[in-house]
Amino acid sequence: MLTTLRQQMDMVDQEILTLLRARMDISRQMGEYKKENNLPVPDSSRWEEAQNMRRNKAKELGLDEDLVVSLYDIIHEHSKAQQN
Repeated sequence: MLTTLRQQMDMVDQEILTLLRARMDISRQMGEYKKENNLPVPDSSRWEEAQNMRRNKAKELGLDEDLVVSLYDIIHEHSKAQQN
């Protein structure tokens, strides 16, 4: 039973990592677009809008909001670095 659960968790982790790679690719493309169009990398209003959406989705899914916000804070920092 535990082995099966660990295998399932490993599969979910692989999916998360694959999606994270896709997100970083999109961040890089956004950075290229922003550079070509002389747009600033940070967009605080968009960030707040996205964080509110994530908080709402976390509530809907029964996830800890603080966990979700913390994870996205880390992801956002790496995304900004990818855009620069």
